[in-house]
Amino acid sequence: MDVATRKSVESFLSTWFGEDQADRVLLQLSAFHRYVNELKDGSSRQWKLLCERKLPVIDFWCGLKQYDLLQSVAKQLFRCAGSTAAAERNFSTHAFINSKLRNRLDPDRVEKLVHIFFNAKMRIWTSTRTSKMFL
Repeated sequence: MDVATRKSVESFLSTWFGEDQADRVLLQLSAFHRYVNELKDGSSRQWKLLCERKLPVIDFWCGLKQYDLLQSVAKQLFRCAGSTAAAERNFSTHAFINSKLRNRLDPDRVEKLVHIFFNAKMRIWTSTRTSKMFL
């Protein structure tokens, strides 16, 4: 890990856990780096399975109880669904709003219109869903 990335990770973790846990999480990060280097250098079977993608990353992290703070972050990150559907909807909406007929719109205004468009759709969706619950 290069210096810039390491500083960025340390800053993220310190912000995530707050000042009261910052020292503890950074100590765990240093210990984790040492642990990973030992796995690599020792030709660990676990490391080999991880590199060959036979051991899922989430399973690897579930076994690292000694790094409980890092483990909690990793579990949350690796449970997130990897999908581009939301991004594709966003680009589609941008294309709808900033069409060839409306190409003179300021980028800031386009962003605001997309925001309003999505919020309006969400408001309609939640109101119809709520009204159905009370019928």
